Amino acid sequence: MQTIYSEQYTIHSYEADYKGKASFLSLCNFLQEVAWKHAEIMGLGYSHLIKKDLIWIMLRQSISVKQYPDWGDKIIVKTWPSGFDKLFCYRKFEIFDSENNVLAEAIFTWMVIDLKSKRPQRTESYFFAELPDEFMMIPKTLPPKLDKDINGKLTSTIDVTVTDLDVNNHVNNVTYIKWIIDSLTLEFHNENELIQLHTNFLAEATYGDKVDIYLNEGSDSKHNIVLQRQSDCKPLYLAELKWGKVK
Repeated sequence: MQTIYSEQYTIHSYEADYKGKASFLSLCNFLQEVAWKHAEIMGLGYSHLIKKDLIWIMLRQSISVKQYPDWGDKIIVKTWPSGFDKLFCYRKFEIFDSENNVLAEAIFTWMVIDLKSKRPQRTESYFFAELPDEFMMIPKTLPPKLDKDINGKLTSTIDVTVTDLDVNNHVNNVTYIKWIIDSLTLEFHNENELIQLHTNFLAEATYGDKVDIYLNEGSDSKHNIVLQRQSDCKPLYLAELKWGKVK
């Protein structure tokens, strides 16, 4: 069993932002891609579970960025499973530059649900991979539970379109992050860069939904955000963002 999966990427022009660095969204896409590939190798990927009418659902994320790679840089993205309990599986990530310096770290929490019943599945019913003990230790620091009552101000409303959807016909997890980043002004982004993101997924958004973005500007360069479906005022997605000054 390949317990640690790694892949090298080059930052292409379409993965860089207007500052000439890999965008936060590109880093998120790299993480999502290596998680999918490693799960396939482990026999737990989309192609394996969908045959049983099961799918992976992301519940929480924590992503920390120490330094953004430049356009043209080569990076290495590593991932490995980091334990599971009755319902949840945990996966860790690290991104390195060509000199093996850590650029970013992340940990995701996932669960598997039945497509027909929408009910969570106990891990023992599908997780049969044999892993060394050191990979079965649940991390002491997990993505936190966020507050959905932030008393934020409405910054924008999004119409969910075809290109927002993933293979499950739900809004892709990286798309939520794009909406949040786009809800802030160019002037703000000129002076600030995202250095930490915590997210909680509460419910899915689908084609045709209107999603309102509410933002509360906290202290210490932090933003708390709630994405809420307009039709029933249901919170869909929570985020806490920490910003640093552009280097």
